[in-house]
Amino acid sequence: MLELPHRCRIRCRLNARCSRALDYIGLNSALNLNDQDLSRKPEKWSGLGKLEKHLLDADLLVVEGAKLMGKNLSYAHASGAFLIKADLTDANLRGADLSGAKLWNATLIGADLSGAYFAGTDLSSIEFSNNDLTGTYLEHAIGLEQHQIVSACADPEDPPSLPESIEPPSGKWAACPE
Repeated sequence: MLELPHRCRIRCRLNARCSRALDYIGLNSALNLNDQDLSRKPEKWSGLGKLEKHLLDADLLVVEGAKLMGKNLSYAHASGAFLIKADLTDANLRGADLSGAKLWNATLIGADLSGAYFAGTDLSSIEFSNNDLTGTYLEHAIGLEQHQIVSACADPEDPPSLPESIEPPSGKWAACPE
């Protein structure tokens, strides 16, 4: 029974390494969503240029968030993707590269984020509720605060990398249900 999580971690790491190896030789094995607009911007979107951290409330109101509930986006390349107000409830984002993605007001409840990469991603409006953060890279995420991870879980043997200012919930990670 104790071997199963270890095997799962090995399989997850092998899948990520195989994906990267195939990418290296020019065979893309993962969904490429880099810099894609998955949420819909209206025609008169005022933030079409460089998006600023603090969008006007009016801008956020007119964005139609992508409906990606329960979708398998594991190992997706989604660096810089426009996912404002996206509903990613229960989505599989295991090993996904979400560096620099625009996730303001997105819903990630129950999403599998194990091994996901969030460097440079503004997570200030995200609550990690019932998320598996095993091996997730959050160290250089922007705006992450302690209160956002209180209901997340992670394998205590492979915890997420967090900014120095943030401690694991209750001092140590609770194991995720299988």
